[in-house]
Amino acid sequence: MRDHRFLAAPSQLRPRFPGLPLAGSGVPVCVFPPEGREGPALAALVQACIEEKTGERPHVFRGLDPEGALQSWHAILLGPLGSQRAVEAIYHRGWTCSDAVFPGPDGRLVQSLHNLWNTGTHAVLVASSSHRGLAAAVESFGEAILALGDSLFPFTYEVAAGAAQDRPCPGPGTESGLDAAVCLDSFMRSGRQEFLDSFRTRTQEAPGERQHPADLTGESFPARTQEAVWRGPGHQDPRPWFGLAETVSRWRVLEDHPFFSEEDRLKVVNWLFASARAACEWLRNAGPASEGPRQRGEEMLRASIGLCIAAEYFGRFYRIEEAAEWMDAARPALEAPTNSTSSSLYAAAVRAACAVRSGNSGPLASGEAWKAAQQVLWWTDNLGRNACEGFESPENRSSRARMLRLMRTWYREPVFEWGLQHFFQDCPPAAGDFEITGIEPRRPDEWLGVRLIPPLGPAKAAGGMSGRPSRGPDDSAPSRPTGGDDPLTSGGFDAAFLRNGFGPGDDYLAVTGRDLAAAGRTGSIRRLTARGRIWILEPAAGGGTGHDPKPGVNSVAVLRDGQPVRCPGRVILEMAQDLPHCGFLRFRVPDFGGLDWHRTLVWWKGVFVVVADELAARAPGCYSVECRFHLLGTPEARGTGILFDQKGATLGMTGTGTTETALSDECLPNTARLKSYPYASPLLRVHRASRSGTLPAGGRWRLAHQFHLAGGPCAVEEAGGDLLRVQCGPRVYWVGLGPVEGPSGLATDASLFAATDGRVAVVQAQRFFSPDFRFQSRSGPMSRELAAAPRSS
Repeated sequence: MRDHRFLAAPSQLRPRFPGLPLAGSGVPVCVFPPEGREGPALAALVQACIEEKTGERPHVFRGLDPEGALQSWHAILLGPLGSQRAVEAIYHRGWTCSDAVFPGPDGRLVQSLHNLWNTGTHAVLVASSSHRGLAAAVESFGEAILALGDSLFPFTYEVAAGAAQDRPCPGPGTESGLDAAVCLDSFMRSGRQEFLDSFRTRTQEAPGERQHPADLTGESFPARTQEAVWRGPGHQDPRPWFGLAETVSRWRVLEDHPFFSEEDRLKVVNWLFASARAACEWLRNAGPASEGPRQRGEEMLRASIGLCIAAEYFGRFYRIEEAAEWMDAARPALEAPTNSTSSSLYAAAVRAACAVRSGNSGPLASGEAWKAAQQVLWWTDNLGRNACEGFESPENRSSRARMLRLMRTWYREPVFEWGLQHFFQDCPPAAGDFEITGIEPRRPDEWLGVRLIPPLGPAKAAGGMSGRPSRGPDDSAPSRPTGGDDPLTSGGFDAAFLRNGFGPGDDYLAVTGRDLAAAGRTGSIRRLTARGRIWILEPAAGGGTGHDPKPGVNSVAVLRDGQPVRCPGRVILEMAQDLPHCGFLRFRVPDFGGLDWHRTLVWWKGVFVVVADELAARAPGCYSVECRFHLLGTPEARGTGILFDQKGATLGMTGTGTTETALSDECLPNTARLKSYPYASPLLRVHRASRSGTLPAGGRWRLAHQFHLAGGPCAVEEAGGDLLRVQCGPRVYWVGLGPVEGPSGLATDASLFAATDGRVAVVQAQRFFSPDFRFQSRSGPMSRELAAAPRSS
């Protein structure tokens, strides 16, 4: 039988914590005070106690590189979290639990940290969840120093929990149901040693110490160890890496606890080694798809981050060559290309967590984590809900708030602070939450209008101590169409947003661009909110075959000769323009089953959105196309359209250019969460508009839909060529999808335009003539708005 043990004897373990020498070790002792007015007084108290005990006065840290100092000096860290970078470095790596909710404002924690960087330096953390509690904790710590028998402060983990815990720890009767990571976490939040005993029982039977049936069948290592490695005897979980990062991080600071014997430590280290090796083999076997990059799921990301943390631990303390192989196995999932979807936001969050835990600030300094945190806000609709996740669960909402808090802390970003206060005030406190003084929230008004997220890529280098990336045009905010005379340069994009304010009554529309996951969302409308209601949403989750569209996608489906075809993940931006009263967006998905699909959005802010889909045949064939929208509200036929009602607020919808329409109620994935939505029944009204027939090469079909954001009946009809007549209540608007020589003397070469009595907005126009407007540009095509004033040239 193969022996998977890493170490054979306790003598091969790394040395135990001898205690922090307060004097006479040859390594300086440095006190790291919290920021603020009380910091110098607390540091002086600790200095005075150490000087009285040893005759030597320690330094006080005032430098700019606290992490480097921790690797060079013995340290006494004075919390709370958020008060200084040195404590943040310890916390984000999982080496302590002290934050805004643990041990509580009136609680205290004294914790030893042994040689965490393997540079021979040790530390003691004295923490509380408030500055008031910290003062009492430091005073108690000073008394403990004076009571020492010598100048060596021993291994200590003492918790005096306050009233405000982030969550109660499981009771003594539930240890048998805890996994290893939860056992260690529960101890660190309570100081109760029965959780350490429960952890020890998880790991008593290391892999290779008994004959497993798989040894007789020749199965792979993960299958052979899945029972014994992760949850101990009697548990079946094929994921020995699930929680590996948390377990290694906690074990790293607790393995010196006197509770564990040398034999205990030996078995745990062997158990962790086997878990990491299993994760490595699983990642290699579940490697990248054969055709290009793809998004990795939660399993791969968890396995990869756990393997990174294990590789850093074993590589640093045991110098094993295998650690480099583990890092190579983890790298593909952590560096997989991303786009602006919910799965990629999760991936970026995991990479940021991996960065702060491992000390590799690459994703933070490059701006990738910065972008991911911004996308949390861009994908948050005006009602504070996540447009990426259909109708999100409370857990998802809390996780977004935690990610924003982490990035707010790292970058000291006023916009993230504003987002937390504006969208996430009702999220209950959780582990990792803490306040930072001195950050004034700033509302990002530059994000209003039509905004684009370009394909994610490397950002500019970081600037300053905080690790915040430079705020250049590529990474500071969603790209803004230049307006004025110059349209946005054509290219691809990950997502587009139309937003005219941040209040619940303002318009918000989110559109997916490219779709690397091949989930059928290319070009789909993910969310539409207006007047305090959600009107359009996508409930579909990830996965699927990529054939278009999956249930729940607000997109276009194509069948060619009766067979469904896959929508390409690629989009080409053709036009994006933001003007004072109007916004325009047009993009193309090439070669969609033999068709080129053009989707155009014309947005008259606060009034209506027109979504026009045009499909042009590259080759002759028999085609069938269907456009779907998933809406909320009680429908009622009104004229040529449908009126959706949500407790007094209404949305009008109407379409043109179809041979068949249908409205049905459907239960789709995640719609059970709609029960918490107070304005509509938990049913989606699925509107389908379709057209079928034979198209010659170059033949075109157009399906146009209007959504009346201001409420009330509406109508849309084709008025010849590329001209649409849009009616919202008593008012008539003209929407041009291309150059028009239309009725009543209307003539223009504009690529897009929208006009009504008194105002016209044109995109890339050199001339516009109508009974009310006369515009002629001598310098070339321009994008601008005109008011019905005296005709001018």
